[in-house]
Amino acid sequence: MKKKTKIILIVSIIAMIFLIVGLFIGNMKKDKKKTQQVMEIILKESKEFENNVLSFNERREEVYTEIFIETYYDTIKENHDKWSNLLEEYETTIDKIENASKNLKKYCNGMYYSKAEVNQKCNDFSALYEEINNTFVSDIESYNKTIEEYNEYAKENNVEAVSTYQTKKKYIDYNKDKSYSGKE
Repeated sequence: MKKKTKIILIVSIIAMIFLIVGLFIGNMKKDKKKTQQVMEIILKESKEFENNVLSFNERREEVYTEIFIETYYDTIKENHDKWSNLLEEYETTIDKIENASKNLKKYCNGMYYSKAEVNQKCNDFSALYEEINNTFVSDIESYNKTIEEYNEYAKENNVEAVSTYQTKKKYIDYNKDKSYSGKE
């Protein structure tokens, strides 16, 4: 009887070991498959992000050309509505980047992958995402400073003041390096 119990015990232990090893290997395969899917998502969405960055740069150049390069107090009042619309379009570009970057933010933040290309895309995303957001916020602050200076001029000269541009966007430190890339 003791021999039978020992054999059953040994067989049970061996079966448990095989079960645990099988589950471990199965989970590793699932994790590997999930990681492959995540890397594919990163590569795919980083292309869309890059296209959005190009749109952002084009929109920013338009903002600088239209607003910042040749701004004179005597043209601010007449251009204010046009500039407000341009800034809204500029902010919409930031919103598109934000919406299209949800998976990149989720999968790139502090993660490392087996493919160097994926890690590079994540590093590029981290740097550019922070810089784009902070550049936008800085541009809005510059615009609002110009408008505030104009409004002081308007007050002194009995001219109608104009409103500043309001946004809820704030400076971010996405990569947590205690530096706000893009903040001027």
